[in-house]
Amino acid sequence: GGGAYEGRYTVPEEVAVPEEGATFELAVELHGCGLGGSPFGVRVSNQPVIITWNPNDRHQWVALSDDLLETRYVNGPGSHQSSKNGLVRATHGFSSGVHYWEVTFPNDDARGAGYPSIGVVTQSCPLGGDTEFAIGGSHGKGWGWYTSGFERVHAGSKSGGSLSGASSSNKYGLLLNMDSGTLSLYINGTLKDAAFSSLQGKGPLYPAVEAGTLSQRTIRANFQAVLPVSLE
Repeated sequence: GGGAYEGRYTVPEEVAVPEEGATFELAVELHGCGLGGSPFGVRVSNQPVIITWNPNDRHQWVALSDDLLETRYVNGPGSHQSSKNGLVRATHGFSSGVHYWEVTFPNDDARGAGYPSIGVVTQSCPLGGDTEFAIGGSHGKGWGWYTSGFERVHAGSKSGGSLSGASSSNKYGLLLNMDSGTLSLYINGTLKDAAFSSLQGKGPLYPAVEAGTLSQRTIRANFQAVLPVSLE
């Protein structure tokens, strides 16, 4: 109708930037007038996406820190038992690109009954319940490592596991390449297990962590971790 128009559209796709270890959301702004006016102008800007654990997408047995980056187990209804497990998903999932994040264990106290797992899950993966594995449950909607000896877990099975258990002195990196469909584990920047493949088309896949049932253990994520030099 000839009136001026200014709009904003945010593309709902996250773009990873491996060389900087950051993830961005693409925002497009349109400026112009209606019919008979000047042509539209387009301005594109990259805005950092802040990824945390999602407080609205977690099991009741998973507690989160105030900054939404650290998790721990909290006892749910009933008795404390190793078969009780729950997970939390990150706020963003990935269908394409290369993505890297790290997990540390500020408190690696082993008191309790069941170790946490780390990995990725689909959006429809159950949050947990009375099962030994939440990420690696029989549902087949998660892929990861059980951090007692970093055994691979998927579809109700556990295999491998020749590494030492999680330690507060190490950084555990997960490299998800949705273009090649692989998920790999790095410890202090060194490849330790190129465990999973054929993940193309299964996205979006979300970073996830199980709280386990170790009563004192804490697990902290760094979604802004920079790719180690050996991966670039």
